[in-house]
Amino acid sequence: GLRVSTHVESATDFHNALVAGADEINHLPGFRPENNDPVKGYENLARYRISEADARLAGRRKVVVVTTSGTTIDGSFKEGVDAEKAKAVREMLTHNLQILHRHGARIAIGSDSFRQTSQPEALQLKRLGAFDNLTLLKMWCETPAWTIFPKRRMGHLQDGYEASLLALTGNPLEDFANIQRIELRLKQGALI
Repeated sequence: GLRVSTHVESATDFHNALVAGADEINHLPGFRPENNDPVKGYENLARYRISEADARLAGRRKVVVVTTSGTTIDGSFKEGVDAEKAKAVREMLTHNLQILHRHGARIAIGSDSFRQTSQPEALQLKRLGAFDNLTLLKMWCETPAWTIFPKRRMGHLQDGYEASLLALTGNPLEDFANIQRIELRLKQGALI
Protein backbone atom coordinates (compact mmCIF):
# COMPACT_ATOMS: atom_id res chain seq x y z
CA GLY A 1 0.00 0.00 0.00
CA LEU A 2 2.99 2.35 -0.09
CA ARG A 3 4.03 4.44 -3.07
CA VAL A 4 7.45 3.50 -4.40
CA SER A 5 9.97 6.01 -5.73
CA THR A 6 13.23 4.98 -7.35
CA HIS A 7 16.28 6.65 -8.89
CA VAL A 8 17.56 5.80 -12.37
CA GLU A 9 20.30 6.85 -14.75
CA SER A 10 19.86 4.82 -17.95
CA ALA A 11 16.93 3.69 -20.07
CA THR A 12 17.53 0.14 -18.79
CA ASP A 13 17.22 1.41 -15.22
CA PHE A 14 14.00 3.17 -16.26
CA HIS A 15 12.61 -0.05 -17.78
CA ASN A 16 13.49 -2.06 -14.68
CA ALA A 17 11.85 0.51 -12.41
CA LEU A 18 8.67 0.30 -14.50
CA VAL A 19 8.43 -3.48 -14.51
CA ALA A 20 9.19 -3.52 -10.77
CA GLY A 21 6.13 -1.31 -10.24
CA ALA A 22 7.66 2.03 -9.22
CA ASP A 23 5.13 4.84 -8.88
CA GLU A 24 7.70 7.62 -9.25
CA ILE A 25 11.00 7.64 -11.11
CA ASN A 26 13.51 10.26 -10.13
CA HIS A 27 15.82 11.44 -12.87
CA LEU A 28 15.07 11.48 -16.54
CA PRO A 29 17.37 8.90 -18.17
CA GLY A 30 20.33 10.86 -19.46
CA PHE A 31 20.19 13.43 -16.65
CA ARG A 32 23.79 12.72 -15.72
CA PRO A 33 26.49 11.63 -18.15
CA GLU A 34 29.36 9.31 -17.35
CA ASN A 35 32.00 11.09 -15.26
CA ASN A 36 29.64 14.10 -15.10
CA ASP A 37 30.98 15.44 -18.40
CA PRO A 38 28.08 17.23 -20.17
CA VAL A 39 29.15 16.07 -23.62
CA LYS A 40 32.00 13.54 -23.57
CA GLY A 41 30.13 11.39 -21.07
CA TYR A 42 27.56 10.50 -23.73
CA GLU A 43 29.52 8.22 -26.02
CA ASN A 44 26.48 5.93 -26.32
CA LEU A 45 23.33 8.05 -26.30
CA ALA A 46 21.17 5.02 -27.12
CA ARG A 47 21.60 3.75 -23.57
CA TYR A 48 19.61 6.78 -22.34
CA ARG A 49 16.76 6.84 -24.88
CA ILE A 50 13.41 5.74 -23.49
CA SER A 51 11.64 3.24 -25.74
CA GLU A 52 8.14 3.70 -27.09
CA ALA A 53 6.96 0.62 -25.16
CA ASP A 54 8.35 1.92 -21.86
CA ALA A 55 6.86 5.38 -22.40
CA ARG A 56 3.49 3.77 -23.15
CA LEU A 57 3.71 1.67 -19.96
CA ALA A 58 4.71 4.73 -17.89
CA GLY A 59 1.72 6.60 -19.29
CA ARG A 60 -0.72 3.76 -18.77
CA ARG A 61 0.40 3.45 -15.14
CA LYS A 62 0.51 7.28 -14.65
CA VAL A 63 4.09 7.03 -13.38
CA VAL A 64 5.61 10.33 -12.25
CA VAL A 65 9.03 11.14 -13.72
CA VAL A 66 11.00 13.89 -11.96
CA THR A 67 13.25 15.66 -14.46
CA THR A 68 16.49 16.71 -12.65
CA SER A 69 18.14 17.47 -16.02
CA GLY A 70 18.94 21.18 -15.70
CA THR A 71 22.67 20.80 -15.09
CA THR A 72 23.07 18.61 -18.17
CA ILE A 73 21.00 20.99 -20.31
CA ASP A 74 23.06 23.94 -19.08
CA GLY A 75 26.32 22.08 -19.76
CA SER A 76 25.22 21.27 -23.31
CA PHE A 77 24.88 25.00 -24.07
CA LYS A 78 28.27 26.05 -22.65
CA GLU A 79 30.91 27.53 -24.90
CA GLY A 80 33.79 25.25 -25.78
CA VAL A 81 31.83 21.98 -25.89
CA ASP A 82 31.54 20.01 -29.10
CA ALA A 83 28.46 21.60 -30.69
CA GLU A 84 27.39 18.48 -32.58
CA LYS A 85 27.59 16.23 -29.50
CA ALA A 86 25.88 18.85 -27.33
CA LYS A 87 23.02 19.06 -29.82
CA ALA A 88 22.71 15.25 -29.78
CA VAL A 89 22.50 15.31 -25.96
CA ARG A 90 19.72 17.93 -26.08
CA GLU A 91 17.87 15.89 -28.72
CA MET A 92 18.07 12.77 -26.51
CA LEU A 93 16.68 14.65 -23.50
CA THR A 94 13.95 16.23 -25.66
CA HIS A 95 13.05 12.79 -27.03
CA ASN A 96 12.71 11.37 -23.52
CA LEU A 97 10.57 14.25 -22.28
CA GLN A 98 8.30 14.37 -25.31
CA ILE A 99 7.74 10.61 -25.60
CA LEU A 100 6.77 10.42 -21.92
CA HIS A 101 4.45 13.40 -22.24
CA ARG A 102 2.88 12.07 -25.44
CA HIS A 103 2.00 8.80 -23.69
CA GLY A 104 0.56 10.45 -20.58
CA ALA A 105 3.31 9.88 -18.02
CA ARG A 106 3.27 12.57 -15.35
CA ILE A 107 6.36 14.75 -15.59
CA ALA A 108 7.34 16.77 -12.52
CA ILE A 109 9.95 19.49 -12.75
CA GLY A 110 12.33 18.91 -9.89
CA SER A 111 15.93 19.61 -9.06
CA ASP A 112 18.61 17.21 -7.88
CA SER A 113 20.32 20.03 -5.98
CA PHE A 114 19.41 20.37 -2.33
CA ARG A 115 20.93 23.87 -2.14
CA GLN A 116 18.48 25.49 -4.53
CA THR A 117 14.87 25.47 -5.61
CA SER A 118 13.62 23.90 -8.82
CA GLN A 119 13.45 27.30 -10.53
CA PRO A 120 16.81 26.84 -12.37
CA GLU A 121 15.55 23.42 -13.54
CA ALA A 122 12.38 25.00 -14.95
CA LEU A 123 14.40 27.69 -16.72
CA GLN A 124 16.77 25.12 -18.26
CA LEU A 125 13.83 23.03 -19.47
CA LYS A 126 12.44 26.17 -21.08
CA ARG A 127 15.81 26.71 -22.74
CA LEU A 128 15.70 23.14 -24.07
CA GLY A 129 12.49 24.02 -25.92
CA ALA A 130 10.70 20.69 -25.56
CA PHE A 131 7.43 22.19 -24.29
CA ASP A 132 5.37 25.35 -24.41
CA ASN A 133 5.07 27.61 -21.35
CA LEU A 134 1.70 26.26 -20.18
CA THR A 135 2.90 22.66 -20.26
CA LEU A 136 6.04 23.60 -18.33
CA LEU A 137 4.01 25.43 -15.70
CA LYS A 138 1.74 22.43 -15.20
CA MET A 139 4.77 20.18 -14.86
CA TRP A 140 6.22 22.56 -12.30
CA CYS A 141 3.09 23.42 -10.27
CA GLU A 142 0.52 20.67 -10.58
CA THR A 143 2.44 17.41 -10.88
CA PRO A 144 4.90 18.03 -8.00
CA ALA A 145 2.06 19.09 -5.69
CA TRP A 146 0.19 15.89 -6.50
CA THR A 147 3.17 13.54 -6.17
CA ILE A 148 4.59 15.09 -2.98
CA PHE A 149 1.23 15.56 -1.25
CA PRO A 150 -1.17 13.09 -2.92
CA LYS A 151 -3.87 13.47 -0.25
CA ARG A 152 -3.88 17.27 -0.14
CA ARG A 153 -5.95 19.44 -2.46
CA MET A 154 -3.34 21.81 -3.84
CA GLY A 155 -1.68 22.88 -7.07
CA HIS A 156 -4.86 24.23 -8.70
CA LEU A 157 -6.80 27.48 -8.47
CA GLN A 158 -10.17 25.87 -7.66
CA ASP A 159 -12.73 25.94 -4.88
CA GLY A 160 -11.76 23.62 -2.05
CA TYR A 161 -8.04 23.74 -2.80
CA GLU A 162 -5.39 25.21 -0.51
CA ALA A 163 -4.64 28.88 -1.07
CA SER A 164 -0.92 28.32 -1.59
CA LEU A 165 0.23 30.38 -4.53
CA LEU A 166 2.61 32.94 -5.98
CA ALA A 167 1.53 36.13 -7.72
CA LEU A 168 3.90 37.23 -10.46
CA THR A 169 4.41 40.68 -11.97
CA GLY A 170 3.93 39.30 -15.49
CA ASN A 171 2.25 36.46 -17.31
CA PRO A 172 4.57 33.42 -17.58
CA LEU A 173 2.52 32.14 -20.52
CA GLU A 174 3.72 35.16 -22.49
CA ASP A 175 7.26 35.30 -21.05
CA PHE A 176 8.45 32.32 -19.03
CA ALA A 177 11.11 34.49 -17.36
CA ASN A 178 8.24 36.02 -15.35
CA ILE A 179 8.52 33.00 -13.04
CA GLN A 180 11.44 34.88 -11.50
CA ARG A 181 9.36 37.99 -10.77
CA ILE A 182 7.41 37.04 -7.63
CA GLU A 183 5.33 39.83 -6.15
CA LEU A 184 3.26 37.98 -3.53
CA ARG A 185 3.47 34.64 -1.71
CA LEU A 186 0.60 32.83 0.05
CA LYS A 187 0.93 29.55 1.94
CA GLN A 188 -2.34 27.96 3.04
CA GLY A 189 -3.96 31.42 2.91
CA ALA A 190 -1.28 33.17 4.98
CA LEU A 191 0.81 35.94 3.47
CA ILE A 192 4.51 35.13 3.57
